[in-house]
Amino acid sequence: MRTTPTRTSRLVAVTAAFLSAAILALAAPASAKADEPVRAVFTDADSEPLSGDDLAANSARGDIQLHWAADPPGASPMFRLVGRLDGELVDDRIVYYEGPQQRSFISGLEDGTHEFVVMARLADTDPWGPESEPIVFTVLHHSLRQTFILLGIGAFLFIAIVFVVVREAIFAENPFADEDEAADPAPADRAAEKGGEA
Repeated sequence: MRTTPTRTSRLVAVTAAFLSAAILALAAPASAKADEPVRAVFTDADSEPLSGDDLAANSARGDIQLHWAADPPGASPMFRLVGRLDGELVDDRIVYYEGPQQRSFISGLEDGTHEFVVMARLADTDPWGPESEPIVFTVLHHSLRQTFILLGIGAFLFIAIVFVVVREAIFAENPFADEDEAADPAPADRAAEKGGEA
């Protein structure tokens, strides 16, 4: 005996198909989100994210200590720190660091405005994630002329002090000379005393 689908069973089948499609549609963005590349952000030494004015720094020494972390935290990605000087083209950027560490000390930077960004990826086969907000770092060393002027002043003061000390050591009178003569008479005085006794 052949049975025909009833209206109720058709309604149940359509509802099940609709619910399956809705569940798949809701699950699809979650799986796409899981495949999104990991981000990296600059942080301070206490791992607090930096933003706004905290991303700008100045130096007369040409060195900077940078810290960063994965966003969201918990992942253990590889990081890449790149920088450029005075707005060079993106292709001309210098790779300062690449690896799992979350900090780097950079020194020997020349005068100008340096811009640093950090990127992250979970595996070597993954593309690098989006760039972080840049840290803008301005380096302005002391002028060489000022350095030589200060060096000359220091050398002059050093020579003047040495001259005064040596001069005083050579030409100064012995402040204890009178006490020494009274305590120990000279040999001529002793001879005169002996002659008087005879």
